[in-house]
Amino acid sequence: MLVSMQIYLVWPAVRALIAVTRRYHWALLAFAVAFQLVFSLAVQQQWNLGGLSGWVHAPEAWLPSYLGYVLVGALAGTHRERLVAWTRAHVRAVLGGCAAALALGVAVYRGQVYLAGQPPLVAGIVFQPVVAVESFAVAWTFLALGLVWTERGTPWRGLVRAASDASFGVYLIHPLLLQGLLLAVAAAGPAQPPDAVLLPVLVLAVVPLVYSVSGLVTALARRTPASLALTGRARVRARVPAPALVPTGGTR
Repeated sequence: MLVSMQIYLVWPAVRALIAVTRRYHWALLAFAVAFQLVFSLAVQQQWNLGGLSGWVHAPEAWLPSYLGYVLVGALAGTHRERLVAWTRAHVRAVLGGCAAALALGVAVYRGQVYLAGQPPLVAGIVFQPVVAVESFAVAWTFLALGLVWTERGTPWRGLVRAASDASFGVYLIHPLLLQGLLLAVAAAGPAQPPDAVLLPVLVLAVVPLVYSVSGLVTALARRTPASLALTGRARVRARVPAPALVPTGGTR
């Protein structure tokens, strides 16, 4: 949320940059991707960058840490007609690229854990080059799937619309629920179970529970004055039925 607020603050400058560099958008795209990959590597490897080392050691809350994503998104929006046309004609290539990126991510994670001996939390940090590759691939895949969905007549439109409407609220609320759950587990003081037991419990029980409760809280929050702050959406107001027309018996 803090990063989103920073994007709102600098968005006029981003638009100005896109306009000024309109003849060099391919170069700007290459810079954006390269920056995100190199910066992610710097964070992962904890490079010593002098006065910038504090930023590299704690990058999460600062917009420049996501500069590549912001610029790529701005460029995609500027050239959306060409991007949509190319994606519609190459859906299989986009899906295949995403599958390859995800497979690479899993391979890198396993290599870091089982070959390099890194703890799983370290091997799974957000700021590493393979995650940047995955992020670009997944975002592009969402576009491709959305185009396929519209071409097939938008099946399950109501469900998709409801999920989309709740998505930002779930994104904002679920960390609070996770934090509360962690505090409750720490207070209960159970022994650390083996990974073979912990992973299925997390995937099959904790994750569905957290997202279900987040969705419920979001739905309730949408009907309160705090809806915009908590869910990023305007408040849902009860529909007032239109008054029925009552015949008056008048002449035609």
